Amino acid sequence: MEKEMVIIEGSHRADGHTGLIAQELADQLPASKVISLRDYDIGHYTYDHQHIEDDFLPLLRRVARYDCIVMVTPVYWYTMSGRMKVFFDRLTDSMQVDKALGRSLAGKKLAAVSCGSEDIVPSGFFEPFELTAGYLNMKYIGHCHTWMVDSKMNTVSTQRLAALAPQLT
Repeated sequence: MEKEMVIIEGSHRADGHTGLIAQELADQLPASKVISLRDYDIGHYTYDHQHIEDDFLPLLRRVARYDCIVMVTPVYWYTMSGRMKVFFDRLTDSMQVDKALGRSLAGKKLAAVSCGSEDIVPSGFFEPFELTAGYLNMKYIGHCHTWMVDSKMNTVSTQRLAALAPQLT
């Protein structure tokens, strides 16, 4: 097994607030690694598995070596980013094409962190994370919402990340 925790960041911008939030969390948790989904070519889910040769399954094999997976996503139109949604949709491949890989996620911890432009998170935002954890027999350990002011962490967001961090280890 690699390090204990992986942080999967789903922003479309390399220098955006979500990436800064993911790095802030990684700085609080020395046994963690940040993976940005924008660095991988992951096609949309198709029923006939047209994208089976893309980066998704190798990436998931890498992610599955960790005990805890933290999904960090911006809030786009009241939900997770499209990039993060494609990643979640492709989990179906792990249950159809490589069942052993999908089953290897059972028992692992899953948490979610959102990053918005203000201290408002849409109702039900975290439900897909929690339901996915349940479907995969993972342990959903919680979530928090963050935002930045002038590209800087604010006290409330810092406190929320600090409160989530001990649950991740």
